[in-house]
Amino acid sequence: GDAGSDNQHGGPEPQARRLPCCQFFFTQILKFYDEEKRDFPWRTFSPNPYHVYISEIMLQQTTTTTVKNYFLRFIQQFPALDALAKVDVSAVFLLWQGLGYYSRARNLHKAAQIMSAQGGIPNQYTDLIALPGIGDYTAKAILAIAFNEPVLPIDGNIKRVFARYFGLAAPYEQLHAIIEKMEFDFQGRSGDICQGLMDFANIICLPKTPKCAQCSLQQSCQAYLTNKVDVLPRPKKRVEKKLMLMDGLVCIKDGCIGLNLHKSGTLLGGLWNIPMVDSEAVFPDVTSSCAQHLELVRAGIQKEKLGLSPCGVVGCQVFLSSGKPIRHIFTHIDLRLTLRFLEDLECDEFVPLSNLSDYPLSRLTMKVIENIRL
Repeated sequence: GDAGSDNQHGGPEPQARRLPCCQFFFTQILKFYDEEKRDFPWRTFSPNPYHVYISEIMLQQTTTTTVKNYFLRFIQQFPALDALAKVDVSAVFLLWQGLGYYSRARNLHKAAQIMSAQGGIPNQYTDLIALPGIGDYTAKAILAIAFNEPVLPIDGNIKRVFARYFGLAAPYEQLHAIIEKMEFDFQGRSGDICQGLMDFANIICLPKTPKCAQCSLQQSCQAYLTNKVDVLPRPKKRVEKKLMLMDGLVCIKDGCIGLNLHKSGTLLGGLWNIPMVDSEAVFPDVTSSCAQHLELVRAGIQKEKLGLSPCGVVGCQVFLSSGKPIRHIFTHIDLRLTLRFLEDLECDEFVPLSNLSDYPLSRLTMKVIENIRL
């Protein structure tokens, strides 16, 4: 009825009614999980909270396929929380190299030190959410999987499955709040439900090509029954990435490459990178070929907000590089890096090319080295 109509039965108005109970849905998800669950090294019959913690941080922004090997190497090197808390953060960066989003590694280490001092991985939401690098989703994932607490972590996978199954046509940004208001019966298996939903989202209810024909929930799925699988969930608003044009300064002398260590708290902080400068400031009218020499005309033109220390290249000969710029995508930045080859360079350290594996390099610098290796 209308919002203002009389409610003769004394119950809640239609718009205030509680959303559907998930009991049948969760029962089917558990059945699916028991039969089809994926095999991951952090999934054990009796979950290890430390393993759950490491895997959940690694799985932020990274696929399970990539995480698998990183997780195994990490656990081998740091088998327990105390072992991780005791090392210098540079050792963590070294193992994290190539996983990207390095602030995760820094926060992982900070949180490990706090938890180690407090006696272990906490099993309370308020304690978890207070730790660096742990947001609502990760806190609830740890609670559900490691401690079987009756909570549901909600990410894009969960939103997609719920939006389709329950026919939720609300804007994407409202789905989290809508799902949180639903009544859940975890049947004493919240960890399995959480992981079952993840597996279901990644095996059956895929974003672009869902396998509805193989889905055991097909006959009760609202999106399937109303032919809306391809339109639910509604798309989220896209955030435009900022285009950034930079020059990467490459200097190789006596088998060593010049690198800078970026300050903690800046883009690529704690990692070794080739020095970078703002393209427009250094090379205002570059249209000539690779053979032409240019002189850098002024110092201190680095993007200070990126934490790039001045690299003292004034007066050096610069050779224009050939080839397309290297493209690298950050969360909010689309970087195009043109390589410039210098005869000399002031930098934090000249690192032997043969010893690069001892230095935590950014993925961007790894790309540069792949690009210039003959």
